[in-house]
Amino acid sequence: CDGFRTQTQGGWGQCHQNGNNPGTYLFANFAGAFPNGLTLGCTNTLELTSAQAVCEFLPSGKKPQALPSGTITDPAKTYRNVLAGQVAALALNVGFDAYDEGFSVADDDLGDQIINSGPFSGMTVYDLLDEANDFLGGCGSGNYSASQLNSAVTSVNENYVDGNTDNGFLDCPGSKKRQDSPQLVTPEEFRVNIYPNPTSSDTNLELSADNDKDVNVAVYSYSGQKVFDVYNGPLHAGELKNIRIETTSFNSGVYFIRVTSETETKNYKLFIQ
Repeated sequence: CDGFRTQTQGGWGQCHQNGNNPGTYLFANFAGAFPNGLTLGCTNTLELTSAQAVCEFLPSGKKPQALPSGTITDPAKTYRNVLAGQVAALALNVGFDAYDEGFSVADDDLGDQIINSGPFSGMTVYDLLDEANDFLGGCGSGNYSASQLNSAVTSVNENYVDGNTDNGFLDCPGSKKRQDSPQLVTPEEFRVNIYPNPTSSDTNLELSADNDKDVNVAVYSYSGQKVFDVYNGPLHAGELKNIRIETTSFNSGVYFIRVTSETETKNYKLFIQ
């Protein structure tokens, strides 16, 4: 579980590029990792279209709260919301980790790390990012407050700053620290095969399971935005379900396919060329 890297929103908010500081990395890699820009929220959104827009918005302070109605584009310092700033930093951390093998030296994805304390204990970083985007955009379940989300997202962003620290807020899936978790010690509930991957056209997803269950399959961007639902329905024991995912309208970049049952969630990278 070693080798992960994160940056705080203050780190990503360095417009001045100096040596190997986070600003230098941001400007060199933002367009590749986020070819459509970075979008936060769902119904209501905040859009950051370039590395310059990111560093001018971050760090953001003031009260953690949902976004106002509509779309805010490249607000710089005219809009302040600490939760939006922290979620933007987390989306950058997860997105760069998925896009660039050199961002950190860890073998696993930052998004698959397990939160080990607080109201989000047992959730993955992907799950937290999803909840935070839903809250920001006015699509949330109402189960979590702005303060709870802001605290957890901040803790993730501060956990592995520069790859030189580990504050202990996250565990790797299957870590010895979490062997008491039923979700992590039971066999995989379903198996997934995605091909071709990378793809420049459509891709296929094969899904099977040993027991009957209901599943949801959805495609997400690496900023945590749901692109669309692929399938929502039953998966029968022994069945090999083949689902064709139309990706010809996708912009190039890194996405993930999330497969969820009542008791398990798995995320799989999808590369669009």
